[in-house]
Amino acid sequence: MTVEMPSDEKVDARKKMLRGGVFMSLSPFASLLLGLVVSWQIQLYISTDQYGLFVWYDVLTSFLITLVPFRIHNAIGRYMAYSIGKEDEESVVNLRKSLTVSTLILVPLTGLIAFFITPIVLTVSGRGSEYLLIDGLVFTFGVMSINLSAFPSVAASAYREFRNLGVGNLLANVASQVVVMVLIPLNWGIRALLMKSIILGLVTALFLYSTVKNIWSLKGSLYPLKPLIKFAYPPIIAFLFAYVLNEVLIRAIFQYYDTLGYGGELGLYGFAVRIVTFVNAFTLGYYGTLGSYYTVALGKSTKDLDDIFQWTVRMSFFIFTPIIVVCLVMAPSAFLIVFPRYYWAYQYFGILIIQMFFYLFLRPLHAILSASANTQYILASSILASILSGFLMFIFMEFGLMFVVLGYISNPIFSALFSVIFVKRSVPDLNLRVGRIMHFSTIAFSALLPAVAVHFLRINPILELAANVSIFIVIYIGATRILKLVTEPEIRKATVFLPARFVDPVTKFLILLFIRRGELNPQISSD
Repeated sequence: MTVEMPSDEKVDARKKMLRGGVFMSLSPFASLLLGLVVSWQIQLYISTDQYGLFVWYDVLTSFLITLVPFRIHNAIGRYMAYSIGKEDEESVVNLRKSLTVSTLILVPLTGLIAFFITPIVLTVSGRGSEYLLIDGLVFTFGVMSINLSAFPSVAASAYREFRNLGVGNLLANVASQVVVMVLIPLNWGIRALLMKSIILGLVTALFLYSTVKNIWSLKGSLYPLKPLIKFAYPPIIAFLFAYVLNEVLIRAIFQYYDTLGYGGELGLYGFAVRIVTFVNAFTLGYYGTLGSYYTVALGKSTKDLDDIFQWTVRMSFFIFTPIIVVCLVMAPSAFLIVFPRYYWAYQYFGILIIQMFFYLFLRPLHAILSASANTQYILASSILASILSGFLMFIFMEFGLMFVVLGYISNPIFSALFSVIFVKRSVPDLNLRVGRIMHFSTIAFSALLPAVAVHFLRINPILELAANVSIFIVIYIGATRILKLVTEPEIRKATVFLPARFVDPVTKFLILLFIRRGELNPQISSD
């Protein structure tokens, strides 16, 4: 029997989630600022061919930190959040021991596999002659460090310690980026980029260990492995399909084009992915808080889940769609000004940034499937989407690399479509029709038409940048006001996470921007 969460508890949960989202976004924001400096250094000291080698190390990192731990830490994190929602302290204690034992076994295992598999993969990919033992060792310790930090991170998320998790990620990101910024001018090359993982993982793990109580413990009994595997293996298989049919495939296609004389295209694509990662980090800070809150809400009642789903999706489209479009309209001039050596990467960047739009809906859907313990549906949607997008990439090879990237970004589109079907099966009472999200999206993307026109005028890049951003602001704010897409209560809810002294001025500013004066609450209009 489920008990609906009281109204005041819902409000408190939303406030905590928003505050957590803010802290989780601190690290991506710092990463964006410092990462842009690092990216600028890359274009000065690292050639596109060298960066193409780093792309393969990057693929291997993602592969090893996901596959080798068998996603056990994610499964434990989900069980912890669910057990905390049920106030089952005995299960929480047992899960902490399972987390500790998994850390002691799987982190060294990851290092061994990374050390021996790296030269083999680089040889198969055509980069074997560039492999250096010292780079392999740095890469190995980086993979181990990231895996080490993953285990306490999922526990902190389950406890909803988003403040400590956010601050830890912030400190780790700043420390790792500063190290890279120092080493690149010293001609460390891609080894400097590989050093980031070592610093990032170690600082995160040490900070969480010192700030979150009992995050690692050998007390209690080992939680049965079988139910953990049940929740872990579907994401593993889904990841394998996604990487074999998508990430590895698209890089292999780019590598093939490089052998045909398209020099540096893999490096350009990898650089575009790097910049997209910074932008994507803004959304991950917000979505990183969803899983545990969805799980707790579902533990209470379907109505609680429906309320929080509607609110979070509407908020994400209102906040992140403008960011996506601004990145698109800025890309040509911004790359020309900041990254002239990697200028043509902006074309790949423009296509890749569009896929983020579909993630705005896909990530909440996957969070619901995880919360409802139906990760097999995530597996099914990921496999089907990967097969279809991989098929499109093969077909589009005939038309050039730009079309290959278009085939690649179809993955979240297919995945979202299948996920909608599976969510309706898992939580049939959940309402997936979220109001006004298409209005926000249509208004934002309409700004692309004047941006294209301005770009082909071939004016000064700085003037082009300023013109496109100004046009977007006028279109988005003006249309939102005219169509009355934002209400005063929604703005007030969106600002509750701010420090008390900032709530009132920020609220008034947003109301002034997005709501016409005649529609204001009398209390606001009289201020």
